Amino acid sequence: MTFALRQAESGSAVPEVCRKMGISELTFYRWKKKYIGMGIAELSKGREKVEAWRQEYNNERTHGAMGNISPLAYAAAMEKGV
Repeated sequence: MTFALRQAESGSAVPEVCRKMGISELTFYRWKKKYIGMGIAELSKGREKVEAWRQEYNNERTHGAMGNISPLAYAAAMEKGV
């Protein structure tokens, strides 16, 4: 994200930056609106929050598609053949 924003700030064309990053221009402009002007410390805190959410979502939170159990419990059940 910061790479894309910095590339555009340095004069690279937004469509080219988006193509290289594999993102849509809409995503780029959403990032720009939300994150432009933030310092490294604020972005690091955001990354930490996203990582904590990802860990909780992928390991602890129950999912209806998995019988309302966590992904870790589901994986353990699949290994046992249940």
